[in-house]
Amino acid sequence: MKIRQAARKDCERIVKELWLPFIRYHSKLDKFSVLDKKVIKIFYNHLCNFVKDPNNVIFIAEEGPSIIGYIKATKTGRSPVYKIKVMGEISDICVLSSHRKKHVGLQLVRKAEQWFKKKGLKFVWLKVHSRNKLGNFFWEKLGYDDYMVEKMKTLR
Repeated sequence: MKIRQAARKDCERIVKELWLPFIRYHSKLDKFSVLDKKVIKIFYNHLCNFVKDPNNVIFIAEEGPSIIGYIKATKTGRSPVYKIKVMGEISDICVLSSHRKKHVGLQLVRKAEQWFKKKGLKFVWLKVHSRNKLGNFFWEKLGYDDYMVEKMKTLR
């Protein structure tokens, strides 16, 4: 397995081979995550713009010609009221189900954490769906602690 930084040319494969199954799984976890009909085009354009910005990075894990996982990370600002004004954010991580429990996710996280350190960051935050038991277990195993809880409500 090899991990490398993704380029614009990788965006279509990331979207179709990894992100689409990942987001379809997440969209079934609650009623707030219904997908737009143009989801593929929207996220493809987002990724193409994302990889251009030096404050963003996507790392992909490859096995031969196949992309088996990816992680999406960014250097993000916080409210000026806080002493810590900039943090790392992991917004996506996905590993093909056939390659889970083989340390692919761990290696992708470590690569993103190294990138954050090179950017001078000391803190990383992320969101995990409360109903994503596998995801919550994964992050807790890597030493990530609960920080905030988001609440949602449908107004009638």
